[in-house]
Amino acid sequence: MASSKMYLGFSLLVIVCFLSWFPVPSVSVDHCADGDKNCTDANLCPSKCKCEGPPDNITDCSNQGLEAIPEIAEMNSYTSIFYLNGNKLGTLWRHTLPMLKEYFVQNNKLTHIRDDAFLDMPNITMLNLSYNSLDEISERPLKYLSSLVTLDISHNNLSAVAIHNFNGEDLKALKTLDLSNNNISTIGREGFYKLNSLVQLNLCHNRLKTVDTGMLLGLSGLSSLYLDNNNINHIVNKAFQPLWSVTTLTLNNNDLTGLDRLTFFNMNKLESLNLGYNMLEKVPSESLREPTFLKKLILDGNQIEKIEKEDFPLNLSPLATLSLSDMTVLNLIHGNSFDDFEKLRSVNISRNPKLASLAHHLFYRSFHVIRTVDISRNALTEVDENILPWDLLFSLDVSGNKWRCDCNVLWMTHYRFHKDIKCSSPASVADKMYIDLAHSDFKCDQKKNASEDNRQGIRNGLAATALVVSVLLVGFLVYRFRSHFLCFKKPGTYNTLYNIYDPTRENSNNVVIKYRGDQERVDSKTTGVDMDNEMKAIL
Repeated sequence: MASSKMYLGFSLLVIVCFLSWFPVPSVSVDHCADGDKNCTDANLCPSKCKCEGPPDNITDCSNQGLEAIPEIAEMNSYTSIFYLNGNKLGTLWRHTLPMLKEYFVQNNKLTHIRDDAFLDMPNITMLNLSYNSLDEISERPLKYLSSLVTLDISHNNLSAVAIHNFNGEDLKALKTLDLSNNNISTIGREGFYKLNSLVQLNLCHNRLKTVDTGMLLGLSGLSSLYLDNNNINHIVNKAFQPLWSVTTLTLNNNDLTGLDRLTFFNMNKLESLNLGYNMLEKVPSESLREPTFLKKLILDGNQIEKIEKEDFPLNLSPLATLSLSDMTVLNLIHGNSFDDFEKLRSVNISRNPKLASLAHHLFYRSFHVIRTVDISRNALTEVDENILPWDLLFSLDVSGNKWRCDCNVLWMTHYRFHKDIKCSSPASVADKMYIDLAHSDFKCDQKKNASEDNRQGIRNGLAATALVVSVLLVGFLVYRFRSHFLCFKKPGTYNTLYNIYDPTRENSNNVVIKYRGDQERVDSKTTGVDMDNEMKAIL
């Protein structure tokens, strides 16, 4: 009995092994059970697409040359992320994807979006329409996107933002809107109507020329506004008034030549301001009086010749980052220009070909807090050893200057940054690296030093002469007018005046003059003039 069972088991094993050599045909299933959110059947994935099931539920039809979105009957209705980028779609039609969260349609040939395109996609939070050929975007298809958080329409051909184009009553959850790299030249009044939920608005690389008071209405919750790389040459006073919550504003690479006094009116929370690469000829100090919490200021690439203390109002004391680079005409930064910057931690003063020196006390107020410094590619020949806390800096760049490697920069040997210095003069060490020089190479021109010593001696001599003359002059004045201070003359003369008018006399015109020695004379005919003469005689 036992042997027969063993024989039967062995036979079954042989049969199983034999059958394993032959492929078993798969059984196709045309559909999933209704309501099965975990359905992952491969047959539900459109042709030329790739699909992944839970938890991501991704349908990827990117870069397949599609000219139309696959039919809905073929698609997994539980798709939450749908990639259609890199195809040849010309129009977005209506499709039913109730669970869709993220919709990527960038890099197509879209010219039109149907008004009902998003009607059956109520849960979309991210929509990417960038790199298409849209020349307008209507508010009608957007009104169904009440859950949308991020909308990217950059790199299209939009020329304007119409009135109520982006309506906050429909786009209730929108936080990020990217309209960059279009051809937008006008923004209608309240184009961002009641879009109070918006936090970041990108309008850079467009064709805006003016910022007026109506184009930014409805953006009371905005935190970051990017207006760089436009053609802006004028900003109307109080144009940014509705943006009281903005902390970051970029206006670099525009055509600004100046700013009005109230340009940044009501921007009390502004922390970062980029005015770089405009045509400003001076620091807009009056405009900078409005932001009271500014921490970062960029003025690179402007036509500013000199920086003075008056350029930075007192309210900029919280400033932590300052950039003054790429200024082709900047030749002077006054030594007290940064006197109010007690919190300055990062400064960039680089690529200014006419800037030949930095005052030794330029950073004295921020000496103990400054940590990042870039003074590269200027025309500096030397700097004072005490201008910066060299050992405390996290980042330092001094390269590309016109360093004169003589005895005046020998102190640099003690700091690591000397490895980046290339000498420009004197001729004996020109084009050599500082680190390759011997101690004896750091020489100073004796004639120059002697001349400087002579000039210093002359200055000291003049100062001493001025001091002596001042003392002699003061002594002469004291001696000359001593009577006005001490009220005495030569010994033996009567010169002390005790009383002038005596009200006890019967005749009020009488004048009593008392002298030293208790002598008294009464003259009832003495007038004011006589009295004055008498006083002069006494004195």
